[in-house]
Amino acid sequence: MNSLKQITWSLLIILLVGFAGCKNDSKDVEQIADEVLVSNELGTSISQLFIQSSIGLLSAQYPDAAGLTSAVKSGVNVYTITYKTTFHGVELIASGLVAVPAAGGNYPVLSFQNGTNVLYSEAPTKNYKFNPDDLENTTVVLESMASLGFVVVIPDYPGFGSSEAVFHPYLEKENTLPALTDMILAAGELLAKEELEPKLNGDLFIAGYSQGGWSTMQLLKELDQNPLDGFNLKAASCGAGPYNLSQMNSYVLAQDTYSMPYYFGYLLHAYELHGLISNPLSDLFAATYAPKIPGLFDFVTSGGAINAELTDNIDELFQADYISGFSSDSKFSTVESALAANSISAWNLSTPTMLFHGDADVYVPVEISNDFISDFRELGVNDDMISLTTITGADHTGGVLPFGLKTVAWFLSMEN
Repeated sequence: MNSLKQITWSLLIILLVGFAGCKNDSKDVEQIADEVLVSNELGTSISQLFIQSSIGLLSAQYPDAAGLTSAVKSGVNVYTITYKTTFHGVELIASGLVAVPAAGGNYPVLSFQNGTNVLYSEAPTKNYKFNPDDLENTTVVLESMASLGFVVVIPDYPGFGSSEAVFHPYLEKENTLPALTDMILAAGELLAKEELEPKLNGDLFIAGYSQGGWSTMQLLKELDQNPLDGFNLKAASCGAGPYNLSQMNSYVLAQDTYSMPYYFGYLLHAYELHGLISNPLSDLFAATYAPKIPGLFDFVTSGGAINAELTDNIDELFQADYISGFSSDSKFSTVESALAANSISAWNLSTPTMLFHGDADVYVPVEISNDFISDFRELGVNDDMISLTTITGADHTGGVLPFGLKTVAWFLSMEN
């Protein structure tokens, strides 16, 4: 569930060199009648030469990146958009980024779902331009991937960008999925505009890591069973996702310590606010921490600062009866039901899918992915359709770079 914010500095050299050539004009693009898209604006641009130079520097240290330099097709134009979606069944204006190759042609969509974020300022549409004081901006890295021949779509998620009026539905299926599918549709409407030379070829790839791995898997299941009009889902790549939230909860409660307590403060606070559980936080968290949690999630306090206000000691963080009776005491039945309802069960998958997970991950243990793959195997889904790559020695953060490089290479191989 950890944010991609901590990606290896070497990959981020793309930012330092590549965005030296960015343009920052904010010229509005002419509007036409759209069903989903509300507004679009050119935010920034990046040149082909700088991207090639940056990837060349990266490949000197990471061989998996070696083939990407020759795959760069063009520069990139990055648009900020707003679009119509729903939240609790009511219309919501959400936002996101669409990074488009600067050259004409027909391109597939690559929809990328972000990891955990608790800062308004780090929403993709608030943090998409290169800043030399922030060399760990993965949004900018993702935008540059459009130079490889993708239309890269990055939703903010509800609760961020244009939709700050609602509390982010952290790991909530029903309040997350509409924003993901509508973002893809809005990107389609943007690329259909006559003034934009790049067009879509109808192919769709989806990817995400951590919370984004969970979001991508939810999106995969939805689109695999109910295809999106106008899009052909080609492949999905999911890294270190907490696919089974009940299993995640049991794992954390069984530990002596857990170094990311804010994940569960975020999750259970969102579930309480949005009516998914009936228990107040005081039923779940110790009296020292339950009253503090709502105020900590003000979206100007970082995850690290929230962790510092909590404790990594499980016996001190949670109520004793919640630790011992989560799955057996009827007092917590709505929590158990909500976690189960927002988990992802295996199905007869028909879209090629790759999972990635570091075997030293203590935020989201690799057992989550191992057991998930086993569930697919029991249904008869084989390695040709879904596979798991275990990244030896990688913790949650360390798995990001291998996941990203292998995902991009795989997607490129399917388009070439």
